[in-house]
Amino acid sequence: MGADFVFNWIAIKKGDEKAIKKKLYKAIDNFNIPELSENTKQQIITSLEKENSKNFRYFKEFWEEGIYGEFEEDYPINDEGNIITIEEAGNKMKEIVDDLLDNLDNREMGVIEFEGFNLYLSGGMSWGDNPTDTYNNLTNFNMLPSSILEEAGVK
Repeated sequence: MGADFVFNWIAIKKGDEKAIKKKLYKAIDNFNIPELSENTKQQIITSLEKENSKNFRYFKEFWEEGIYGEFEEDYPINDEGNIITIEEAGNKMKEIVDDLLDNLDNREMGVIEFEGFNLYLSGGMSWGDNPTDTYNNLTNFNMLPSSILEEAGVK
């Protein structure tokens, strides 16, 4: 088994880079997670846990490596061992935004202008690991809820 070339990217409207953080923070603050019944929660967990479920593996890997660390008892757990709150999730999403936007000028990040957008991309050869730190930041950023990215105008 050899190495693969991987890359990730985002598109931000040209000239909007300074305002985008404010837009993303506002979208995160407005993000609403509806209350789910215990039955619905269990159905979601059961469907994610199905053997060989890519969705569950990707979510668990993202949570453990990119978000909070340990993933226990079918629920995201914070450092104190409690199920995370919506406020904690919002703070973590803002941290993901900061990790990416504060590194747009990093030497690991390329920029291509295309049809009024700046495409920020990073990647490289991978043997199962992340090829660059900014690639990891882009991956985490792109895993934010799509409604947040859309509201802020990120593509």
